[in-house]
Amino acid sequence: GGTNVGFYLLKSIFICHEGNSEDEEEHQDSSIKTVNSSEEEEENMDTLDEQASATNPDSDKVAFLVTCGALSGQLHKKRFASGRCGKSIRTETRWLTPLEFVYEALGQRDGSWMKDIEYDRKPIGHLIKNKMLYIHSDLCICCLCKPSPKDLENEKNDDECYVCKSNGELVKCDLCPRSFHQKCHVPQVKEQVIKEDKPWMCIFCSFKSIQELLYPDEQKLEDVMTHQISRHMVACPYLLLFVYSADENQIFATNPEEYLKAYTSIIKTPMWLGKMAEKLQEKLYKTLGEFLADFELIFTNCTTYNKNNAEFHAVGKHLKLLLDQEIRKVFNIPD
Repeated sequence: GGTNVGFYLLKSIFICHEGNSEDEEEHQDSSIKTVNSSEEEEENMDTLDEQASATNPDSDKVAFLVTCGALSGQLHKKRFASGRCGKSIRTETRWLTPLEFVYEALGQRDGSWMKDIEYDRKPIGHLIKNKMLYIHSDLCICCLCKPSPKDLENEKNDDECYVCKSNGELVKCDLCPRSFHQKCHVPQVKEQVIKEDKPWMCIFCSFKSIQELLYPDEQKLEDVMTHQISRHMVACPYLLLFVYSADENQIFATNPEEYLKAYTSIIKTPMWLGKMAEKLQEKLYKTLGEFLADFELIFTNCTTYNKNNAEFHAVGKHLKLLLDQEIRKVFNIPD
């Protein structure tokens, strides 16, 4: 798992309101609510983005970490249309409109979402006034403002794969907001599952639903390492996809030999998450220790290759810390 500046990419996330008297705050901002077609909305939005870019460093953000009371989530710019239209805020458990977010956090339906939801300790009304968020016109007919039943269904899940952070044909979990490419999920989602069109549960939900039953008693790490991996065929895919998703820039996802010069002259045994997924699916691991050792190899390789690159060394160190903490949670290993 080496790293490369060219692969340290920013990821895009994705995307439209209501004209209802209940949301009076939206109508107060008449200076930006002037267009009535989805094409004009997009043009106006692009113009505002350009204006904002010149004055505010936050304007290039595709998502904002927002809070309301004790509840937090990511507000995704391209999914935002208004308080009531567009499920634009992604929490750990689901997508919500700003009004739904406030109701879940505070139990209020008074329409004061611009004041109640905060970004960087300021009401998100500041994002609208500073032209970093754009409220759609009452007459807008885009897929967020006038959604079809299919659009409404699609709003329940992520627009990109939870593993590789890109879009395309996605399989959507029926119990959480996550979406996956058929081949990115571990185990891979079979064609039969898709064709049957029955409710489907991702590995994250599968693991969480049985975690307490799997490991009710505290365990020692050295004992766990000796377990046959067949005993952990829910926990291991969960851990693998946990690391995949935490690796937001996909630094450790693919074979580093493909993009790093002279990599094998420094690293004799390359390892990456994609190869681990293949080995797991092909049942090449015998014990849990063998599986966890490949994680360790990825991060050891990263440290060795990046010994003179503090930035990428730190990325690997942080990801390893997250993994170590999660391993202890998963297998009920005390600190």
